[in-house]
Amino acid sequence: MEWRPRPTDTPARPPSSATHCGASEMAASSELRSMLPSSRRRGRRAVAAASFLMLLLLAAVAHGAELVELTLLTGAQEKGAVCLDGTPPGYHLQRGFGSGTHSWLIYLQGGAWCDSIESCSFRKTTKYCDGASFAGDAEAQDKDGSTLYFRGLRIWDAVVDELMEKGLASAQQALLSGCSAGGLATLLHCNDFYARFPKEVSAKCLPDAGFFLNIEDLSGERLMLSIFNEVVQLQNVREVLPKDCLAKKNRTECFFAAELVKSIDAPTLIVNSAYDSWQIQNVLVPTGSYPANSWSSCKADIRNCSPTQSQVLNGRLGLSICSIFFHFSLFSLLFSVMEKVCIPSLCCRVQEQVGRRRRGCHRQKGLGAVHRFMLHPLSNTIQHLMELTCLPSTW
Repeated sequence: MEWRPRPTDTPARPPSSATHCGASEMAASSELRSMLPSSRRRGRRAVAAASFLMLLLLAAVAHGAELVELTLLTGAQEKGAVCLDGTPPGYHLQRGFGSGTHSWLIYLQGGAWCDSIESCSFRKTTKYCDGASFAGDAEAQDKDGSTLYFRGLRIWDAVVDELMEKGLASAQQALLSGCSAGGLATLLHCNDFYARFPKEVSAKCLPDAGFFLNIEDLSGERLMLSIFNEVVQLQNVREVLPKDCLAKKNRTECFFAAELVKSIDAPTLIVNSAYDSWQIQNVLVPTGSYPANSWSSCKADIRNCSPTQSQVLNGRLGLSICSIFFHFSLFSLLFSVMEKVCIPSLCCRVQEQVGRRRRGCHRQKGLGAVHRFMLHPLSNTIQHLMELTCLPSTW
């Protein structure tokens, strides 16, 4: 999803900039750290969000860096599916061809959340224009008297409905994916996405770095619990949450991935690092939770961590596919590093996930194919990503 274009806005970016999700999240991390006060109230402060873009792409795309224009949602105001400032949301759609004609990827880019009137007003003209992983349905009054619209859930429903009319309904393969806040959105909407297709369609979900943890930081506070609680209350996040979870827990707890996954019916592959850099820097060891600069070097690069610090990290973070110091993987500039360490098994699992092969993979192309996949999000129905050395997998 994207904000309504204004004369001063930059032009739409081509799919070749898919790796800018990395820049966005690094910016979000920097903004979050700079905004959090050192006092105990830091978890209640606004979480500034960097640019977040929802890319909806058919699976096979051209190898050239082709500009994909912004498509505004039809009848957004009538449907109440509007951005924070009341303007229509938009998406970028690039149609596939050949073997990818009936294969779709819906990709939700990352960018944190807004958890107060102030922070939501601050980001109301940025990409990813609802600030709650496309989960809210409410409105509120801004300080200047204007209305803030928390309509992420309506945006999700309206855009997917429109895409179904544009050909998604005839898909043979459909993959919902996203990174960070988009990874959480993938989990939130996975069942709805899956239920839109008949059983013979291979519809699956692949959340990347969306497994945010409800854990104590070094000072004993739970930053993500505080942030998510404000988001859930402010934006009235309710309908998208699993009913079986709500019967046992409160809405904030049900907003965490650890609870969401218990209710997901669709085939789902969760991608997350055991050493999630964003969560180490902002959840486990946020600024103000430790004396002076005792953790600064370790937070910047885990190779600088002392044995004691490494023990702390190993004891707090556990869900993983890879053990590299990064936040998200599939659309990251660090992908070239990951390919040598953990992508062999991951790419094979993704290939099995989308149904290209049943068991195992073998080398055909190599690292250059990965870069083509990253820069041009899907190429030849995901074959380029899959044509790496992969280990046998039983997933």
